Amino acid sequence: PVYGTSGSLPLRTWISDLHRSLHLGDAGRLYSELAASWLGVVALAGACLWATRYRRARKAKRVASQRDLLRPNLTATGYVRTRSLHASTGIWVLAGALFLSVTGITWSQYGGANFTELRAAVGWTTPSLSTSLDGTADAAGGEHAGHGAPAPSGSAGAAGELSPGAYDSVLSVAREVNVNTGLVEIRPPAEPGAAWVVQEIQRSFPTEVDAVAINGATMQVTDRVGFAEFGLVAKLSRWGIDLHMGSLFGLANQLVLFAVAVGIAGMVVWGYVMWWQ
Repeated sequence: PVYGTSGSLPLRTWISDLHRSLHLGDAGRLYSELAASWLGVVALAGACLWATRYRRARKAKRVASQRDLLRPNLTATGYVRTRSLHASTGIWVLAGALFLSVTGITWSQYGGANFTELRAAVGWTTPSLSTSLDGTADAAGGEHAGHGAPAPSGSAGAAGELSPGAYDSVLSVAREVNVNTGLVEIRPPAEPGAAWVVQEIQRSFPTEVDAVAINGATMQVTDRVGFAEFGLVAKLSRWGIDLHMGSLFGLANQLVLFAVAVGIAGMVVWGYVMWWQ
């Protein structure tokens, strides 16, 4: 079994839930949101401390002290060495920490809901695909669709009643509209009166997330959404999420995220060590 648009296997899904909620339900999600919120605050406060120390060192022409704030001084001992490790690492991972904080908040329980309401109020929403065949709005997809979420309820049952050729037919129609990448997700109607959905799922750059809704009975396109039609904020949100997830630029993206994560973890440890020293 796989989960979500990314096709996560059970192990990755378990890790994703650990990242989101520590497997503690709402209490874990609140803790995770609190940590993500304070990460940005602590990072900015640390940057202010770093700038103050660097300015003082430069004013006093202490070249060695300036250097210790930019790269770890491994020849020092005790508190001085730990502070150099903490400060020099912090300035290099600052941008990454702020980015992870801001983008992580967008799908948190409370901050994410407020961010969504703000976008709706100012017209920055992401275009949604309507899957309803009776004219009512029944949106499918979205920026956060497929991040560890199960498949839509009822899809498996509906798919079991369909022949493989049905998938080929709707894919053929979608390719005539705006689906032009090999990475696609085809979702049968989850319930009567709903359309098929064919959606591009290439989250790497250039982003391909166009989607088409198709009436399975008539093979007519009932709705379409193209990434080129997204507003600037919607595009930035899509790219920000994919960059946060490590999919926008592939392995290079993942290696940078790994380095930032290790740096943040190291700074937490060095912070406690400095306090102890």
